[in-house]
Amino acid sequence: GVAGGLVVTVDKLGDLWATDPRTQESRKVNEDKYTHSRFLFGAGAEVYTIDQDGSLWATDVVAGTWRRLNDAGAFRDTVMGAMAGNELVTIETNGAIYATAPSGACRRVSTDNYSRTQLIFSGTTRFFTLENNNLYAVDPANGSCRQLGGPGDFANTRLGAGMDESFNFDLAAFS
Repeated sequence: GVAGGLVVTVDKLGDLWATDPRTQESRKVNEDKYTHSRFLFGAGAEVYTIDQDGSLWATDVVAGTWRRLNDAGAFRDTVMGAMAGNELVTIETNGAIYATAPSGACRRVSTDNYSRTQLIFSGTTRFFTLENNNLYAVDPANGSCRQLGGPGDFANTRLGAGMDESFNFDLAAFS
């Protein structure tokens, strides 16, 4: 995950590391172990982890402190997730999609069923889903979505990443 401009990783021993890509310096964030973490997401100066038991934790990468955001096991049915701004967006096994604020407040994003989602990835103010080989941009504030491209245009997509929306370039220039 990326937090505060740092790249944050968990090594095979379960140690949480922060690396500054500019200086290439790394430091261990704290003495805690993250061996039970299934997911790692970054936003601002924090990283969010979901453990194997479904507990959601926030770790301040600068201070090295951590806190649980919800009840133990509240995220046990999470199958994938991504950051959208400062909210963690997760999809559950039943197709429900939720957004969780840094405070731990959780809300349902949409009543639509996301059980066919193949991939979810981050944007700065929205997130993106790949469903049935179609790519969608989703607004986490209200769940509205817009299809990008035509039907099946993303059939060969395996991975995705949202770019900073302030970055402006003309795709036509690449034609």
